[in-house]
Amino acid sequence: MVAPFEAVKNRLGEVLAEWHRVCTQLEPVVDLFAAVALYHELFLEARFLFLVQALEIYHACSARFESRELPKQQHKEWVSRSVEALPTELRDWAKGKLLLNSRSLCVKLLEIFKAHQSEAKRVFDDVENAASRIAYTRNY
Repeated sequence: MVAPFEAVKNRLGEVLAEWHRVCTQLEPVVDLFAAVALYHELFLEARFLFLVQALEIYHACSARFESRELPKQQHKEWVSRSVEALPTELRDWAKGKLLLNSRSLCVKLLEIFKAHQSEAKRVFDDVENAASRIAYTRNY
């Protein structure tokens, strides 16, 4: 963001501290975005995947969002109850599948788009459809 000195001179320390926090906390997001923005020779598929990964990392790193689907203790209890209800031969396989406690990519994208609604509306006409199509395309 470009801002004239006059607009920030009374808050320069605060602005620099926030700039440092964002640079430190979101460094992987910035790196992935920079790769897409600066290396035009990347295949279109790689650019798409880097941008989606940047959004996922932003969701995980930002205090604005919760990446877990369920609270930790509730998830642990539900996994235990689910595994116990299965036949013995399926338990190990199912437990491995159930251990992931993460929101889906579509849900993460929707949360980001809603948090940045004006920007998302400028890029995507229908943010719900865009989130769904992006998630589907990345997954398949």
